[in-house]
Amino acid sequence: MKLLVKFFTSLNIFTKRLGLCGNVGLIAGAIAGTFLMFLDMRQGGLIMNTTEAVQVALMLTLFTWMFIQFVLVILARLTFRSVAIPSFVNCLLTCFAVVFIVRALGLYVIAWFIGIVVGIIIGMLLCRINFIFNRLIKN
Repeated sequence: MKLLVKFFTSLNIFTKRLGLCGNVGLIAGAIAGTFLMFLDMRQGGLIMNTTEAVQVALMLTLFTWMFIQFVLVILARLTFRSVAIPSFVNCLLTCFAVVFIVRALGLYVIAWFIGIVVGIIIGMLLCRINFIFNRLIKN
């Protein structure tokens, strides 16, 4: 456990500027991309139709959301009520984007990297949208 904490604290330098939404997107994208890469390696070439892609994206959404809830609620000690819906939306958008982008490009070998980039972009966009809406509500 100490090794895991040490690893994540060393990443703090890189992820500090992303904010909570960006970090959730990064984690969800990395997990989704890694699973797609391993699935492609196991199948010896992955070919998915649209229905299968939607099913894979939904399964990855559920898995990444549960993992994010563990990280945020148990490890970061945030309340479930405050992070459940926003993190679900982030995971849903990130997983669908990763699955369909990787599927369209056929780049399953670097799906983990595409997942990280897409997750950061979606997470930071959601943070920015939340900031703008909060600003509009206060004015």
